[in-house]
Amino acid sequence: MGDLFSGLGAGWGLVDSPTALLLIVAGLIVGFIVGVIPGFGGASAVAILLPFAVLLGAGNSVILTLAIYCGTAFGGSIPAILLNIPGEAGSAVVAIDGYPMARTRPHLAVGISRMASMVGGVIGLVLTILLIHPLSAVALQIGPAEMFVVALIALVTCSSLVGDSVIKGLIAGLLGMLIAMTGVGPVSATPRMNFGLLELYTGIPLIPAVLGLFAFGELIIVSREIAGQSAAVDGLGAAGMAPLKTAGRLRRLLGLEDFGELVEGMKITLRYRATLLQASVLGVVIGAIPGMGSSVAGFLAYGRARDRSKDPESFGKGNPEGIIAPEACDNAVSGGLLVPVLTLGVPGNGTSAVLLAALYLNGVEVGPRLMHDHPDLAYGSLLAALIASILILPLGIVLAGPLIQFTKVRLEILIPIVLVLSVVGAYSAENSMVDVVVALVFGLLAVVLRLCRYPIIPLFLGFILGPLTESSFVRSLALSQNDVSIFWQSAASKVLLAGLALLIVSSNRRLRRQRQRRKAMADAT
Repeated sequence: MGDLFSGLGAGWGLVDSPTALLLIVAGLIVGFIVGVIPGFGGASAVAILLPFAVLLGAGNSVILTLAIYCGTAFGGSIPAILLNIPGEAGSAVVAIDGYPMARTRPHLAVGISRMASMVGGVIGLVLTILLIHPLSAVALQIGPAEMFVVALIALVTCSSLVGDSVIKGLIAGLLGMLIAMTGVGPVSATPRMNFGLLELYTGIPLIPAVLGLFAFGELIIVSREIAGQSAAVDGLGAAGMAPLKTAGRLRRLLGLEDFGELVEGMKITLRYRATLLQASVLGVVIGAIPGMGSSVAGFLAYGRARDRSKDPESFGKGNPEGIIAPEACDNAVSGGLLVPVLTLGVPGNGTSAVLLAALYLNGVEVGPRLMHDHPDLAYGSLLAALIASILILPLGIVLAGPLIQFTKVRLEILIPIVLVLSVVGAYSAENSMVDVVVALVFGLLAVVLRLCRYPIIPLFLGFILGPLTESSFVRSLALSQNDVSIFWQSAASKVLLAGLALLIVSSNRRLRRQRQRRKAMADAT
């Protein structure tokens, strides 16, 4: 406990300055904007600002990087909720219930999201500060065999929760894993399914794939629906409104004419205390495991919330818990993500990789001795992320209005703008037109899947988990000399396999109950 207080004291000296607070606010605003723009993730923004951040010194570089990361976690949910286009990969699951709610009450959905983000981030960072050493020990116990089982749990969870059929969900997830095998194999080191393109030698890039599945595909579907007619998003336009005075026009410009709904959304969030706590703890644990990230954590949090809900049928139709659980979990991941970064020097995602690059460029040796040699940087980064998580709520309320204006733009104007931003986002990943073509192909794939009533999100999760699953499987067999018993030898593997079995059983029971309800409703009508 003495080491904790001494470390917090050293870390507070790093963030206790007007410059640090200014960098946190600036980083959050940049993160908000970057998160809203499809394709421009936190890693891209931090990488662009890296040359400038290095000039600030190691401490300020870390502060700015973490603030941008926390901001993108917030900003990415705005287009996911309002437009069904996730600005960040981790925001995809928020759209499942956020978008249906936003079609009728956008300010309420945003209010729920804002409070859940703040609470989840704060709980996650507090737990990380208190438990960083035990969590690092737990993360070290997760070997390749256990990681393989965790990936299977995530895929089965997602497939059983999204769509009308578990079989279709599993097929979509396995298709995503197959697509993820594009590139160099982990054993043979020979190219696979790259169609002779050098740009695909290392695999299909993530940003174009995300943009294709969620942006291009959505734009094609929406364009098809509004062909030959003019429409605004669910009547949210300002046409026909009575003239307002100066103060009223200002509130309308800022999107605060429904400020009461924002407050109501925040109050609703606080009613689900158990969901907030459970999702936040899950986010910290998943974030502490290198390579898992917010995408997997969000799906698991969503599934757990649905399993515990008294009204699971309302999920996917605008249930508040469907927004609260993934949002709180996504922001709590930022705390757990710092565990492998600060204790092992292992990045959990692209943003933390750039964070390590900033430390390297400032002459800081990362790894197991970081917390011992540089406690000010280690605990200062945790405190900076905690302050950023607290500031998410007031800044999010102030900026929610302008961001909500996206829903008040006519679709005929909005679609070309989003299309251009998506193309630019796909191209900017590697400055290659091949990435734009990849995004278009994924967009067409998304359209075909939706027309055939196959869910897209399991495919996306399978694509994310594909490299991790394959590498974990190959490494496990290599360590055991092709003995498959390695997957159930350790105590952690036994617990995870038992959890997978319970998940399959509970999913079958839930689907059987759903079929019985549908049959009863059909007989009644």
